[in-house]
Amino acid sequence: MQNESNYQALYVIVDRHEGQKAVAIAQENGAKGATLIHGRGSAKEVKSILLNMNVEPEKDIVIMLVKNDIAENIKDAIYDKMNLDKENKGIIYSLPVMEVRGLVEQS
Repeated sequence: MQNESNYQALYVIVDRHEGQKAVAIAQENGAKGATLIHGRGSAKEVKSILLNMNVEPEKDIVIMLVKNDIAENIKDAIYDKMNLDKENKGIIYSLPVMEVRGLVEQS
């Protein structure tokens, strides 16, 4: 068992229907694929009232396993092209991956 890998897990949380754009940007910068999950936001300041009903914003959650040597480029590209520096546009973060099993890389 390997205690350190050459990978990072990248997470991107954006408004619904924006996740595929994050995946495309990541692939343009070397990512091989991603998992896209639908979710709901829970930030109180983002919720809106519509016809006396609380409406929670729908989100796309993108999860990618990428090599350390391309992770920064992918994060920077997504951050810049998706305007994540603007309020309520989304968030991107990464976590180190300690172990990977079942990953078959194709050359």
